[in-house]
Amino acid sequence: MKRTVLVVTQYFPPLGTVGASIRTVKFMKYLARAGWRFEVLTVDPDCPVLPIGKGSTTLEPEIPQGTIINRVRPLVHIPAGRLHHPAATGKSPARLLLGNLAGRMIRAVKRSAREVALRWILIPDEGILWLLPALRRARVILGRGEIGLVFIVAPPFSSSLLAVLLKHFTHKPIVIDLKDDWMETQGYRGRSPIVRWVERRMEKGMLGSADRLIAATQQSLVGLRARLAGQGSNRLTLIPNGTDLAEYAAAPKADDLTRSLFRMVCAFGGYGRNYRDVTPLFEAIERLRKSAPEVARRLEILFLGQGLAKEYGDRLAASALGDVVREESPRSRQEFVRLMRTADLFVAVQPQGCRTSVSATVYEYWAVGGPPIMLISDAGATRSFVNDHALGAVFGPSDLEGICAYLSGVWKEWASGKPRRISLSGVEQFDRKKLADKLGQLLEACLH
Repeated sequence: MKRTVLVVTQYFPPLGTVGASIRTVKFMKYLARAGWRFEVLTVDPDCPVLPIGKGSTTLEPEIPQGTIINRVRPLVHIPAGRLHHPAATGKSPARLLLGNLAGRMIRAVKRSAREVALRWILIPDEGILWLLPALRRARVILGRGEIGLVFIVAPPFSSSLLAVLLKHFTHKPIVIDLKDDWMETQGYRGRSPIVRWVERRMEKGMLGSADRLIAATQQSLVGLRARLAGQGSNRLTLIPNGTDLAEYAAAPKADDLTRSLFRMVCAFGGYGRNYRDVTPLFEAIERLRKSAPEVARRLEILFLGQGLAKEYGDRLAASALGDVVREESPRSRQEFVRLMRTADLFVAVQPQGCRTSVSATVYEYWAVGGPPIMLISDAGATRSFVNDHALGAVFGPSDLEGICAYLSGVWKEWASGKPRRISLSGVEQFDRKKLADKLGQLLEACLH
C-alpha cells in the first residue's frame, strides 16, 4: 500500500491568500505525522494565469519536510503591473493628456476582453489555462509508480476537471475536496444559461470520475447528494473547515493584554465591493460617530491581510476613517495568533453569493476563546453556523441600525470592565488534527 498522495491544487504557498490553502496545508501537516507522504502539483507562483499576490508565505513553514512541489506554468500568463504609456515626466500637457487617455482606453479594452474571456471562453474559470500543462506533469508523476492516490482541491473548479482526464490515464483512486459547492457560487449564478449548462455537464463529469468526494458544509453535502440522485451518493463525506487549536494553546489570553482602545479585528483576505464588501461596516462606524461619538472615539478596526487599502483607500480618506482603520500583514502564524488575541470583537463579512461555505476564519475567531463575532451576511451556511453555536450576532448588509446598536452595546460592556464573551465549548470538534484524522481514514479506505 503506497501512502504517497499527489495533491493537485492551484493555490499553494506562497501563491494566493492564507484562506485559499490553509485547509490543504493543515491536512498535510497532520497526515505527515501519521506517516503519509506528499507530492504537490500546483501553479508557478511567479507565473499565474492572472496576477495573484503571494499572500500565504506564513504557511510555508508548515509544509511537511520532504514534500516534492511541482510548480507548473499555465499556457498563458498575464503579468502584474499597469500598462506603460507615454505620460512621462517632461512631456507637454497635451501629450500627457493624450497619454493618459490612451492608457485608460487600452486598460478598458483589456478589462472588457478579460470579462468576455471569463464569461464565454475560460469555462469554468481562468485556471483552465493551467489544465493541459498540469495534466502533462501529472502523467509524468504518476508514471513513476510512487503515487498511491490523487487528492484534488477545488475551487478553482477547473482543477477538478483533472479527475475526468486522469481517469483515462490511471487507475489510481481520486479524491476531490470541494471547499465550495460549484453550483452555489456567485460565479456560476452570474453566467449565461448556455455557460451554466456547460458547467453543469462539467460538474457531472467531475462527480462521476471521483472515487470519493468531500464537502465542507452540511449545506454543500445536501446539494451534492441531490445532484448525484442516488448514483454513488455513498462516495460523499463531510469534513468541515476548522482551526488548529494547537496554535492557540501557547498564546496569551486576551484578558492578559492591556488596551486603551476597543479593538475590532477582521482577519479575512480578498476584500472588494463585488466580493467581500466591508462598506456596511464603514457606514455603520460613520453613523456611530454622529450618534455616539464617545464610542467611536475609542474604536479601532484592525484588518489582518492585504488588499484593503487598494480597494477602499479613497473611501477611507474621504470619510476620515483612516484614523480608525489599520491594516497589518502578519509575518508568521505566531504573529497572526498574537494579533487575534488582542481582539475585543471579531468582524466577519461573508462573500457575496457564497451561501453554502463557512470560512476557516470563523473557526479561528472561535478558537481565540472569548470575543464574540459580528457577522455581516445574507442567509447561508455561515449565518447558520454562527447562530447555531451562539458565537455572536448576525446582521444583513443593509441593517446599519442593527450593526450600530450591537457595536454600541458590546462597547459599553467592555468599557464597564465586563466584556461580552462566548464559550469555547464545541470548538474541539473542528480541530484541524481531528479533521485530518478523519481524512486519513478516508484515504486509507481508498487504498484498500
